[in-house]
Amino acid sequence: MSIGYWFDNEGIPSSDWNTHFKAQLWINGELVGKKQDLSAGGPQTYTFFAHKFPAPGTYKVEVRGKNSKSIDVTIKNPPVQEKKAAQ
Repeated sequence: MSIGYWFDNEGIPSSDWNTHFKAQLWINGELVGKKQDLSAGGPQTYTFFAHKFPAPGTYKVEVRGKNSKSIDVTIKNPPVQEKKAAQ
């Protein structure tokens, strides 16, 4: 699953947009990933974390940086595909 987020360059002069921005991915209160990204030469930059959930269920997903945002994510079983007999 991809978990995307924006970070703002608000208050940072464009000459300093090559600054590294740090973010952390937390799942159910456990740190599972860290990123350090360069801004993309504009007022906002979009990036994402990729995470594979180990089992179906509901997870609290948080992206923490200068600010923190969280959502609850429900992972369901993938559909089962029936195998056809060779003819």
